[in-house]
Amino acid sequence: MRLIAYCAVAGLTAGVLLPQGSFAADILGPLRSTLKAAPGEDTSLRWYLRGDIMRSWYRNPKSQYTIVSTTPNIGPVEFRNEKIRPLHGASVGAGLRYRFLRFDMTCEARNAAQWSAYTPPFNNWNYVGPFPVPARRDHISFTSRSVMANIYGDLSSWHGVTPYVGAGIGVTRFKTSGLYISNPLPQTAALGGAVQTLSNGKNKSWSPSWALMAGFILQVTQHAAIDLGYRYINLGRFKYNHFDPATGQVFTILKTRNIVSQDIRLGFRYQFGKPKQAARRNTFAVTPKGVFGHTI
Repeated sequence: MRLIAYCAVAGLTAGVLLPQGSFAADILGPLRSTLKAAPGEDTSLRWYLRGDIMRSWYRNPKSQYTIVSTTPNIGPVEFRNEKIRPLHGASVGAGLRYRFLRFDMTCEARNAAQWSAYTPPFNNWNYVGPFPVPARRDHISFTSRSVMANIYGDLSSWHGVTPYVGAGIGVTRFKTSGLYISNPLPQTAALGGAVQTLSNGKNKSWSPSWALMAGFILQVTQHAAIDLGYRYINLGRFKYNHFDPATGQVFTILKTRNIVSQDIRLGFRYQFGKPKQAARRNTFAVTPKGVFGHTI
């Protein structure tokens, strides 16, 4: 239901931001006159719907934490060997195509990802003693929902296959699981280290996002197309906030730097309307034998 709500917001936003009807013609009129269409090229304004599935590989993000239960606070302390497991996701969207340019808005959801990292004993990476360095492996799960506005440029087609490049900007909403777990490594556990958990997190945050894309489109019919592409997306940052019931204060104890994902996406696009080809222009050449018409 939440994904439906995000898609509804994206659809309404697309309806407001993307040009419609005669208004679209007014907006794109200067573009039409500036970029002359090649003979036989599709010059129609065509709406389309799209849906994609994706596989995401995250780049390990730099992160840090702060201990706020002491006076003074401890930190920030850097995590080490941060990892986020690969995961899947899906997106839907709507857009407008004019000649080789496409504009669309998409909303996407990724399934729960697990972030993990090592921490030092007694919050000190220079610690010397019986406990191992690192001493613990911390874990937290998070989900992300993004709304993106994208622009693409289609390159020359070859036997129905069209390569493209694109870019997008938008916003991502992160939600952490609400439960932060710190597991002792075996040697730490043997010395008395126990599992530690934090909960009651105020764990929703928003972050600006941007993306770069490239791929290929296979035109199946005049309405249907298959899209296979690569995307580099910077989803922004997320943090985990802990609520201290003793003081009533909220503290940020985990803060990541940019969460970057490399995605492989497979999508389907359905275009409405019919293609309108640019008219062929007749020219004439004068030769010693007369005037001959040529079609270009």
